[in-house]
Amino acid sequence: MKATVRIQRRLLVEMEDDLDRPHEFAKERLGFVLARWARAASELVVIPFEYISIADDNYIDDAKVGAKMNSTAIRAALQATLNSGAACLHVHAHHPTMPFFGDLDLTEQEKLMPSFLATVPDAPHGALLLYGTGAVARLWSGNGRPPGYAERVTVVGFPMRFSWRSS
Repeated sequence: MKATVRIQRRLLVEMEDDLDRPHEFAKERLGFVLARWARAASELVVIPFEYISIADDNYIDDAKVGAKMNSTAIRAALQATLNSGAACLHVHAHHPTMPFFGDLDLTEQEKLMPSFLATVPDAPHGALLLYGTGAVARLWSGNGRPPGYAERVTVVGFPMRFSWRSS
């Protein structure tokens, strides 16, 4: 299935501003976005509409990772997903020289996504990675299917931005 993630410029700015904030011990910030989606034939469009910031006290001090959130942060995102019936994407940012999910990112996504898929089973939950002026998204569409990468992540609003999956 061909997937596109379309982000409104104002929401992207909100995410980037939050993810750029310093933290007492975490080397990076994490967040979630709630999203609506539409499927037509072999296409899927995911449209994030609300950003959920993770509170400072919901980070765990762990020098082995850039940032680690506690179960309170995850439960809050799960509850927001349940309340809204929306899809949920875990969000973080990398330096522009690392425009891909790392091994740890992929491992943690595999642990996190089953809870979201159980909460709103029909939704395409996943992860969104921002890097420089680009982005990449990995989506789970449920029904036991393996995750896949969105072919495009686009920013709607001035100026528009586009990121295409290279493989």
